[in-house]
Amino acid sequence: MGYCQYINIYIKIYINLYIFYIYKLIRYVAMIVYNKLWETLKRKKISQYKLIKTYHISTGQLDRLRKNENVSTYTLNQLCEILDCELSDIAEYIRNSDSKNIE
Repeated sequence: MGYCQYINIYIKIYINLYIFYIYKLIRYVAMIVYNKLWETLKRKKISQYKLIKTYHISTGQLDRLRKNENVSTYTLNQLCEILDCELSDIAEYIRNSDSKNIE
Protein backbone atom coordinates (compact mmCIF):
# COMPACT_ATOMS: atom_id res chain seq x y z
CA MET A 1 0.00 0.00 0.00
CA GLY A 2 1.41 3.35 -0.98
CA TYR A 3 1.72 6.52 1.04
CA CYS A 4 -1.23 8.17 -0.77
CA GLN A 5 -3.51 5.26 0.07
CA TYR A 6 -2.66 5.63 3.78
CA ILE A 7 -3.42 9.33 3.58
CA ASN A 8 -6.78 8.64 1.90
CA ILE A 9 -7.72 6.10 4.58
CA TYR A 10 -6.68 8.54 7.31
CA ILE A 11 -8.77 11.32 5.75
CA LYS A 12 -11.83 9.05 5.47
CA ILE A 13 -11.51 7.99 9.12
CA TYR A 14 -11.06 11.62 10.21
CA ILE A 15 -14.12 12.75 8.23
CA ASN A 16 -16.27 9.95 9.68
CA LEU A 17 -15.17 10.81 13.22
CA TYR A 18 -15.91 14.48 12.58
CA ILE A 19 -19.40 13.68 11.24
CA PHE A 20 -20.04 11.44 14.26
CA TYR A 21 -18.92 14.24 16.61
CA ILE A 22 -21.22 16.79 14.92
CA TYR A 23 -24.12 14.32 15.09
CA LYS A 24 -23.53 13.85 18.82
CA LEU A 25 -23.56 17.62 19.34
CA ILE A 26 -26.79 18.04 17.40
CA ARG A 27 -28.50 15.29 19.40
CA TYR A 28 -28.18 17.32 22.58
CA VAL A 29 -29.30 20.65 21.18
CA ALA A 30 -32.50 22.02 22.64
CA MET A 31 -34.97 23.98 20.60
CA ILE A 32 -37.86 26.36 20.78
CA VAL A 33 -41.03 25.30 19.00
CA TYR A 34 -44.03 27.40 18.06
CA ASN A 35 -46.80 24.79 18.10
CA LYS A 36 -48.69 26.80 20.70
CA LEU A 37 -48.80 29.82 18.37
CA TRP A 38 -51.14 28.04 15.97
CA GLU A 39 -53.42 26.99 18.82
CA THR A 40 -53.48 30.55 20.19
CA LEU A 41 -54.24 31.99 16.75
CA LYS A 42 -57.16 29.59 16.41
CA ARG A 43 -58.43 30.39 19.91
CA LYS A 44 -58.19 34.16 19.27
CA LYS A 45 -59.77 33.71 15.80
CA ILE A 46 -56.91 35.43 13.99
CA SER A 47 -55.84 33.95 10.67
CA GLN A 48 -52.36 33.96 9.17
CA TYR A 49 -53.84 36.08 6.39
CA LYS A 50 -54.88 38.69 8.95
CA LEU A 51 -51.40 38.64 10.51
CA ILE A 52 -49.95 39.40 7.09
CA LYS A 53 -52.46 41.96 5.81
CA THR A 54 -53.54 43.77 8.98
CA TYR A 55 -50.53 43.43 11.28
CA HIS A 56 -47.79 43.31 8.61
CA ILE A 57 -46.14 40.12 9.84
CA SER A 58 -44.05 38.92 6.90
CA THR A 59 -44.68 35.63 5.17
CA GLY A 60 -41.00 34.85 5.76
CA GLN A 61 -41.44 35.19 9.52
CA LEU A 62 -44.52 32.94 9.44
CA ASP A 63 -42.59 30.40 7.39
CA ARG A 64 -39.76 30.40 9.95
CA LEU A 65 -42.30 29.97 12.74
CA ARG A 66 -43.92 27.05 10.90
CA LYS A 67 -40.51 25.39 10.53
CA ASN A 68 -39.51 26.16 14.15
CA GLU A 69 -36.54 28.16 12.89
CA ASN A 70 -34.97 31.25 14.44
CA VAL A 71 -37.15 34.33 14.72
CA SER A 72 -36.32 37.65 16.31
CA THR A 73 -37.49 38.70 19.74
CA TYR A 74 -39.06 41.69 17.98
CA THR A 75 -41.36 39.33 16.07
CA LEU A 76 -42.21 37.39 19.22
CA ASN A 77 -42.98 40.67 20.99
CA GLN A 78 -45.25 41.76 18.11
CA LEU A 79 -47.13 38.47 18.20
CA CYS A 80 -47.63 38.73 21.96
CA GLU A 81 -49.03 42.26 21.54
CA ILE A 82 -51.29 41.29 18.63
CA LEU A 83 -52.63 38.21 20.40
CA ASP A 84 -52.67 39.83 23.84
CA CYS A 85 -50.88 36.83 25.31
CA GLU A 86 -47.74 35.70 27.09
CA LEU A 87 -44.68 34.29 25.34
CA SER A 88 -45.53 30.88 26.79
CA ASP A 89 -48.78 30.99 24.79
CA ILE A 90 -46.86 30.98 21.51
CA ALA A 91 -43.48 29.35 22.18
CA GLU A 92 -42.21 26.38 24.12
CA TYR A 93 -38.70 25.21 25.00
CA ILE A 94 -38.15 21.51 24.34
CA ARG A 95 -35.02 19.55 25.15
CA ASN A 96 -33.90 17.16 22.45
CA SER A 97 -34.67 14.18 24.68
CA ASP A 98 -38.33 15.25 24.30
CA SER A 99 -38.03 15.61 20.51
CA LYS A 100 -40.88 13.16 19.95
CA ASN A 101 -43.19 16.01 21.14
CA ILE A 102 -42.04 18.38 18.40
CA GLU A 103 -44.25 17.16 15.56
